[in-house]
This record gives sequence, C-alpha cells and structure tokens, in this order.
Amino acid sequence: MRYLLVFLVVLAGCAAPPAAKPAKPKPVEKPTTILKSNSGETVAFAPDKKERMWNVRWERAEIRGVETKKSVTDLEVVNGEFFRGDAVQGTYKADSGRAEQEASKLYLSGNVSVTAIPFKAVLTCRSATYDGVKKELRAVGNVVVTFPDGRIELGEEIVATPDLTRIGTPETFFRPK
Repeated sequence: MRYLLVFLVVLAGCAAPPAAKPAKPKPVEKPTTILKSNSGETVAFAPDKKERMWNVRWERAEIRGVETKKSVTDLEVVNGEFFRGDAVQGTYKADSGRAEQEASKLYLSGNVSVTAIPFKAVLTCRSATYDGVKKELRAVGNVVVTFPDGRIELGEEIVATPDLTRIGTPETFFRPK
C-alpha cells in the first residue's frame, strides 16, 4: 500500500503542467514623431484660433508629438513677440524655450529678457512662463526691471503682463474678473 501511495505521488509529479493561459498582447504604441529644425519661425494661436498668443523664432528646434494636439517643441536661442489682439505687447529673448501648444504656454530659460513696447522697460530673470490665454508672464529668479532712468529689483518671483503695465507677486497680482 505504501508503494502504491509513493507511485501515485511520483506519477502525479510527472504529469504535464496545466496549460498556461495565452498572454494578452501588449498594445503597440505608435512611435512619437520627432522633427528637427534649424532656424525657423512660427506663430502660436489661442485655442479658439482667433488670436495670436506669441510669435517665436529659433536657431534649433526639436518638435515631438506632431501627430497629436499635445506637441511639445524644445527650442534653442529664442526670441519673439507677445500679443494682445493684433498688437505686440512685448518682445522676448532667451537661451532656450519650450512651447506647449495644448497648454497655451511658452517656457523660457537662461538669460531671459522681456522688453515692454510702450515703456522701453526691460525685465530680466532666470526663467519665465508665459500663459497665452491669461496673457500673464511669471518670471522667476533674480527678477529685475530696468527703465531708461533706473531699475527695480523685484526679488525671486513676480507675475506681470508682457507690456509690464501690471506687476505683482503671485499672491497679489490683480486679475480682472
């Protein structure tokens, strides 16, 4: 009887393992299209396509996700203009930038300067984010505004309109309703 029990245990161990369920195939991700460009220029429009947000020129660019509305463009040596309606409110320059069309934002970094058209005032900072829908510029890092007759050191972070007619801290910046 004992040998029969051992024989059955050994026989059970020799049985074929249960068939594995076929694995579900992983969805195939389409590769993101990447375009590289030397110098160029383009205009970014608001989501409603009725108003220009900014114009940008670059020396080198890499655009990812061209086939989607979530395209991201990394730019080197950038300059351009900020708009309100058809009027240029200010010009800008920076070492690098990133444009995110879906978010309506332009990120600038490295030696950022924004020149207000009406006053000839120049804002300088380490980095800035422009929200094309709100028409607001958030400047970060050693923010200074220089006027023809003087300068104001504003600290580490401010929010302003690109024409520099309104400047404030993120907590106190006036936003009309």
